[in-house]
Amino acid sequence: MGLVADRLHNGSKLRVLTIVDIFTRECFAAEIGVRLNSGNFVKGLTRITKGRGLPKRIHCDNGSEFSWRVADL
Repeated sequence: MGLVADRLHNGSKLRVLTIVDIFTRECFAAEIGVRLNSGNFVKGLTRITKGRGLPKRIHCDNGSEFSWRVADL
């Protein structure tokens, strides 16, 4: 999982959450939004696991977007 941020020509922010299988390089999800929160991450992962089952391992860069409290949901 990773989060990419960029700016559009008008200066507004754009964020993209990507969820990729690091072995096959298949992209399972690309959530796009101006502001992504913990709920977006949970919804994306839940949708993926319903169709594919639970992964054995999740790898992320431990950036600030991955440090939430359960109360944020």
